[in-house]
Amino acid sequence: MKQHSNDVSHVLKLAALTVCLAIVSIQPAAAARPADVDLAGNSIKTLTLESRPESAESEQGCTPDRQLCLELVAQTKDAPPMLKVRPTANQSAGAQLELRDLQTDALWDNRRGLALWPYVVRLAASDQGILVGVSEDVSTMYSGGGGSFSMLHLLQVSPKGAGFEMREVLALPLASSLMIRACFSERDYADRRGACHDEYRFSSNIKLDKDVTAGFPRLIYRTRATSFPGPASRSRDSRGKRLRKKDIATVVDRACTFQRLLTRRPDSGAYTPDKPIPACEEYLEP
Repeated sequence: MKQHSNDVSHVLKLAALTVCLAIVSIQPAAAARPADVDLAGNSIKTLTLESRPESAESEQGCTPDRQLCLELVAQTKDAPPMLKVRPTANQSAGAQLELRDLQTDALWDNRRGLALWPYVVRLAASDQGILVGVSEDVSTMYSGGGGSFSMLHLLQVSPKGAGFEMREVLALPLASSLMIRACFSERDYADRRGACHDEYRFSSNIKLDKDVTAGFPRLIYRTRATSFPGPASRSRDSRGKRLRKKDIATVVDRACTFQRLLTRRPDSGAYTPDKPIPACEEYLEP
């Protein structure tokens, strides 16, 4: 019996460690294929991201040909976070834009951060600028578990007079990863066949509708949501029933796995879905 208790304790410790690793390692990226171009000439380009050596509070991303470079600078005590569009060989000046709507109230709050979306949408009409993304990442810890959540803010940066203007045109859930402790005793360990945590994962994918022949791009937003073990639910007691062998599997949540077509509204410039986007609180609420 002593040996079995040690085994249970070891499993619970591993589950707790797995929670921490999952929260640190979540990669909230909406994947786009390298040759994502529509018939109008709009395209999605991949950014190579790197931290600038002179500042740990700055992240830079450039297209492979370095014709476009972005820099995200973290907020300081005296300034909100900044997005910089750095000048290239063909540009005389770049843009420096404040992200006041994305600043946090507490500089010490390490549960929230901003990161560059590793893609940029280049618009066919150069006078309309580009669409760049900033992901707002939030992490939370609680007794026996934790989670990470990412929201994508898509911003249109376009030339205006001698400078640039910026506006948010889209905000969408990008990714999440949650792990919740489910074993608190040897009986729980036995009832759950050693699966001592519930897992919830949400990922997304954005690409162009390649049938667009003119004007602004139309975006295709696809998601995938899964839970483990089986169809788990945060609203139910995880110890409510004994798990069967077939329950120890990852399953797709069809209600939160969907596709939406996002179209730009001419009046506001914002992108709206062809159908409402489900709330999916199981995956997207802390």
